[in-house]
Amino acid sequence: MSKIVIKLSIMEELFIWFYSTPNALPKGVPATVMTTITEEFYPKNPTKIKRGEWIKYSPMYFSFPPEEKYKLPEELILVVKRQKEVLFDFLGYYEGIRVFSDRLLNLLIENGLNPQYEKATLNVVNTKGENIAKQPYYLLRFCRADNELFAFKDNLKIAARGWEDTFLYPDLHLKKPTDRNIFVLGNVLPDDYFCYQNALVIKKSLKEEIEKLCYAPEIYSVSEFPEVYNTCLKW
Repeated sequence: MSKIVIKLSIMEELFIWFYSTPNALPKGVPATVMTTITEEFYPKNPTKIKRGEWIKYSPMYFSFPPEEKYKLPEELILVVKRQKEVLFDFLGYYEGIRVFSDRLLNLLIENGLNPQYEKATLNVVNTKGENIAKQPYYLLRFCRADNELFAFKDNLKIAARGWEDTFLYPDLHLKKPTDRNIFVLGNVLPDDYFCYQNALVIKKSLKEEIEKLCYAPEIYSVSEFPEVYNTCLKW
């Protein structure tokens, strides 16, 4: 009986939160290409970027916590173009960076979010420097990912459109049972592209909570995700 329970736990259905169509996002969810992360806002040039040494931190090669010069600032600014108001709860960027609303972040922490991250308060403004957020936001930089918890089966992998030697895994699953319900995946190497690096992997129970709490989440099963990624994302 115990063997059956373990097998069911390992094979618990997983889902991917990923915005597949940047040109057709719900109102209030900006495409990441229409945003800028900066330390300072410049009214005369609102898309100008100021970033210190923290941007050079590589989760693959550097220790955690980072050295002082590589630490994330306590506050950052997200400049959003062509949005009067932001309503999103999650945005996925690269290099371990993700943006969460306060309500979503609290929910993810309760569900076992990987604690090896840095956090900055995020001020969300339009190109005039005006606040366009009605809830608090945070930028998290994950310094360690959860890749080692998962089985990536090479015999079932599907090539990702537009990227050489990059693959999607329709049978993505956990190697062992865990009480955690939220996972963050990242690059294997600093210069690699990885199809899951700007997404979240969640269990079914958390998916249901997110759909009740959050604004316009776009969530797919792990088996659906390869087709969604290769057909909906425009290259």
